[in-house]
Amino acid sequence: MISIALLFAAFAIAASENCSLDLHMGVRISGNDVAKVESPSPADCCTSCSAHAGCKAFCWVNKSGEAPFCWLKTKASPPIHDGNCVTGMHGDFPPPPPPS
Repeated sequence: MISIALLFAAFAIAASENCSLDLHMGVRISGNDVAKVESPSPADCCTSCSAHAGCKAFCWVNKSGEAPFCWLKTKASPPIHDGNCVTGMHGDFPPPPPPS
C-alpha cells in the first residue's frame, strides 16, 4: 500500500513542474476562501488558482474516504500542521496573531 507521504511527494513533484506557487506539504491554511473546487491533485489545484481572478494561495485537501478538493484563497493565513493538506502560495506565511 502506498503511504500518504509517498503519495504527497509524487503529487508535489508533478505540481512543482507546472505550478508557480511554493508548495508546503502537510500544511493547512484557513479562511480567506474564494471558492471550493473538486481537484484530484495539488497540480490541478494550482491550475485552478492560476485561472481564478483574485486567487493568491490554495489549500488542497485529501482526507481518507472523501474526494480530494481545493480551497482557493485570497491570501494565506498562518500555517496549521495537517497531514491531509498541501498548501500553495508565494512567499512566507504571515505571522500568527499576537496573544490576547
